[in-house]
Amino acid sequence: MLQRLREELRSPFNLITGTIGILGFIWGFYTWYTTKQTAMIAYGVEQVQLLDVSRIVPGTQPSEKLPPFKVFDSNDEPINQNIYGANVTIWNAGDVDLGRERVRRPVSVMLGDGVKIIDYSIEHATDPKVTEFSVSLQEKNSLDILWKYFDPSAGLRVRVIYISATQSEVLIDGNIYGVKNFTRSRKGEKSSNVTIFVIVGLLGAFYAFGFDVIAKLIGFTLGKLGLHGWRAGFTGVFVAAVTIIFLGIAFIYIMGFLTDIIDGPRLTPPF
Repeated sequence: MLQRLREELRSPFNLITGTIGILGFIWGFYTWYTTKQTAMIAYGVEQVQLLDVSRIVPGTQPSEKLPPFKVFDSNDEPINQNIYGANVTIWNAGDVDLGRERVRRPVSVMLGDGVKIIDYSIEHATDPKVTEFSVSLQEKNSLDILWKYFDPSAGLRVRVIYISATQSEVLIDGNIYGVKNFTRSRKGEKSSNVTIFVIVGLLGAFYAFGFDVIAKLIGFTLGKLGLHGWRAGFTGVFVAAVTIIFLGIAFIYIMGFLTDIIDGPRLTPPF
């Protein structure tokens, strides 16, 4: 089969059409790459328990039946539940500016039912005089985040302290034009490109094992129809066409994979 492929690719017609096809794929990739834009907001959450009320043990003497200390919130209300701290990092992981005009509903940091936020602050923000991030308490268990400019790789880290019987899950919600969903990332996580390798692998397997069978079947069918003059030519053109298509698709996916590594979605915090 390889010898036949070499012979067919040497013919002037197949060489010209193959060259045009490859140049077309290269041009298609170039135009796709230069216009490719991704609107994505990613976030990461790190939590730690600050106080475990079950470990506050009263003294052993009759005069020491009370706990050794008490904790109060800013309203002088006693805190009788565990205290947790969460660092919530949110950043623009795409390559599109997500300025204030794109905000249809602010980004919300939501904790579970039965949770009460007792303190919050912006621990870090990218170029705060430009981004102008702000955080406000909306409910006892949720915060809203707004900004003026939200450029690629820009973001902020919000420190949240809350009381709860158990550690709460942190969810991010909102409506930002062009952003389909909010992608959660963990430290050191990279974008997955397994799908690309699977597609290229399947195309390679088809070419290696199924192509010759299909080519022979088409040639046999044309022979039965009495089109003997067409059989060899059609089979050769089919071989060249499928080869060019396979190489073009593989080229586009491999280059897409490389560009995602270089400047694709940034799923690790930039700060």
